[in-house]
Amino acid sequence: MMSKKSYEKKLREEEEATAHVFQDFLTSFQCVSNTPSKVFIKSGILNPNQPAKTADLPESQIYRPKPVISNKDTSLKTALECAKILKDTKVLKNKNKEKPRSNLELLKEEIKQRQLVKEDLTTVVPAVQSDGYDLSSTNLFIANLNPKVSEDYLMLLFGKFGALASVKIMWPRGEEKFRNFPNTNCGFVAFMSRRDAERALHSLEHRDDMRISWGKCVEIPPQPIYVPPELTKLYLPPPYSGLPFNAQPIDPNFEKPTNNSDLEFLLSKSIVKVTIPLDKRLVCIIHRMVEFVVREGPLFEALIMMNEANNPDFSFLFDNKSPMHVYYRWKLFSILNGDGQKSWSSKPFRMVKDGPVWIPPVAIDYRAGMPQNLISTNDEEVKNNLLSKAQCSRLMDLIKHLNLSRTKILAAMSFCLNHQEAIRDSLNIIFDSLKNVSTHPLKKVSRLFLLSDIFWNCKKKKVKIAEQELYDDLKEIFQNFQTTYSNLIFKIDKENLKTRVLSVLRSWNSGHLFSLNFIETLEELFVVNEINEEEDFSSDEPLDGANLLKRTLMKNNDINIVPKTDKNFFINSAWNQVDPKDLESQAMSTQKLFELEMFEENKEKKKKKKRKKKEIPVTISSKWDDSDNEH
Repeated sequence: MMSKKSYEKKLREEEEATAHVFQDFLTSFQCVSNTPSKVFIKSGILNPNQPAKTADLPESQIYRPKPVISNKDTSLKTALECAKILKDTKVLKNKNKEKPRSNLELLKEEIKQRQLVKEDLTTVVPAVQSDGYDLSSTNLFIANLNPKVSEDYLMLLFGKFGALASVKIMWPRGEEKFRNFPNTNCGFVAFMSRRDAERALHSLEHRDDMRISWGKCVEIPPQPIYVPPELTKLYLPPPYSGLPFNAQPIDPNFEKPTNNSDLEFLLSKSIVKVTIPLDKRLVCIIHRMVEFVVREGPLFEALIMMNEANNPDFSFLFDNKSPMHVYYRWKLFSILNGDGQKSWSSKPFRMVKDGPVWIPPVAIDYRAGMPQNLISTNDEEVKNNLLSKAQCSRLMDLIKHLNLSRTKILAAMSFCLNHQEAIRDSLNIIFDSLKNVSTHPLKKVSRLFLLSDIFWNCKKKKVKIAEQELYDDLKEIFQNFQTTYSNLIFKIDKENLKTRVLSVLRSWNSGHLFSLNFIETLEELFVVNEINEEEDFSSDEPLDGANLLKRTLMKNNDINIVPKTDKNFFINSAWNQVDPKDLESQAMSTQKLFELEMFEENKEKKKKKKRKKKEIPVTISSKWDDSDNEH
């Protein structure tokens, strides 16, 4: 190993040698030697940018150019600094070369990068919903579909909420299609409008035969694959009336005109409703026709009618009662009055004096969703804030299968709060289920917990509930709980029911859900006629024939195994009787255990003494002893 001083000395020598080499390099350019290394022949033109000058030197003399670098002595310090710079650049070049990394290091780097990506996702809050998808998504994911469900069924089921962009069921492929697993298919239903998709999700999310949630955003096509009939009627022309331009008289019981004056009077009291044809090809022909008529004038229209009389594509020019002709006339009038091709005035107008009133068409925009007037808000159930039949059956099914598990109570409570506009109707259904005397006590307690959770969340979400209307129902419910309490046989069951019911009342009192006087009234109704002193059957001894028979008799009062006239209610045990003195003598006490332990210890001591007496000590002389003595 080289010492530190020798290493530094070596470095100093290298730097000095480099400095001398660099100094020689500089002097080779600065110093002019007597013997030229290269001979430069004189040229006629030294600088091409300037006019040629003849040198003053004679022709036989050799031209030696002067050096460009100024002849100044450079010090040794500058040479050393330059040497250091050259050396440092070499070290930097070596440092920049990365060493090849092992597979383990590459794996660690990849894991770090993944962790950084996860942290970025958690810190940045995108504008998405809680389920993780875009707020502009109109796509619904449907799981747990029965294999018998078809795409046509989904189209009719979801199509009543709005126009559909696509419907797709992911049918199993390969080996999966031979497996008979029920409710394993899934699919997607995309709407043209986000608002329609939200209504469909809120209305169908509690179905048992499928599970619905938001899906990823998909591209919306220009035309839907399904349009509900209510929305189609909005864009369909009115029924045929027989009048010019298919005008619809205001009076539905009009009489057919017999002369021109009656016809003109009837048309002045009529309305012409313009609708956009659903055939896109025909709409393009009409727009092209309007473009040329506006440019060339009415003679072009007459020329087309002459040449295309037998062409069915131009039949709208001849039948003035067809919806296509009505649209053509309105479009021509609209363009001539300065309206655009995609935007126009929606105000009614009269095209001619004393003529019918023309109503411009409504632009077909499926992405705007179902119009508010087509959504079924005229239903009596919605007006009266009542649940629909399907919603009532769903809530009854949730209450029927309710138990003390938190998940089921949460599902029922979420259903009631999702339909908070009909919260009073939901409470009435729960009240009716609690008033049934034959209901099992545990189910009654679970329904009471559900009722308590609804009250708490309604207060937190500020859902208005008329408390005065609930008083009579709650009093009847707690009287029913008192009846259930008195019908119980065993004391442990009564204690469990009592603690759970009173815990609900205490929670109501702590949350100030009801007044203190009303809660005390409910408690008095529940604990009235309570029997404080009851027999504790668990303490009966022995727990064989007599006590078990007594419990059986308490359960089944109709079965008279033992006559009621018999004074000796308990039956003697079938086991043989034993004398109490014998039992005392056979019983094991702590004193007897101590005596047995002492007896066992004495026995062990005696055995050890006998073993010691039998053992004889034997001494063995070593062969080295004699030799040591001799020496």
